[in-house]
Amino acid sequence: GGELDSTNIVDPAVSVIATLDFEHTAVLGSSMAEIARNKAGIIKASRPVIAASQPAEALDVICDTAGRLNAPLHIAGKHWQTDGSHAEFTFTRGEVKIELLQSSLIGSHQVDNAGLAIAALIALGEATPSLQTSEEAIRYGLAHTILPARFEQISLPAGQTIVIDGAHTPASTTALGAAV
Repeated sequence: GGELDSTNIVDPAVSVIATLDFEHTAVLGSSMAEIARNKAGIIKASRPVIAASQPAEALDVICDTAGRLNAPLHIAGKHWQTDGSHAEFTFTRGEVKIELLQSSLIGSHQVDNAGLAIAALIALGEATPSLQTSEEAIRYGLAHTILPARFEQISLPAGQTIVIDGAHTPASTTALGAAV
């Protein structure tokens, strides 16, 4: 979502900004700063923001917006890390360390996305203690996630396998190539 997205009518407990790339440039803008400005439109005053690692130009905009709105900002690689592959990885944030995680989604980018989701769940639990998520639930969710048309493997009757993926940005097509 972003400033122009219909999801922006929701008053979130936590806002999440995934890795930005050049997409929908006719609407979002042709520069990374313009795209980031639109995406940062989901940031709400005094509500935590969880952001994936971003190009410097985008991160500057996200940091400025979060600062102006007094929204605590948690950035991948700075406030938490993921290490490993989808078959086995570790999430670390301060004293929190969750090892031997497995993602049903293939690709190193999916480990980054899993880290983003875990960081968001932790921030949600800190903001709203009644919504704390157990490590067991995190493990189960990661291991059983299904994301149609994202490296979805289809077995054909003749024994061939085809992969369906909706990659539509330069970064997502690069990630798809790496996963293949």
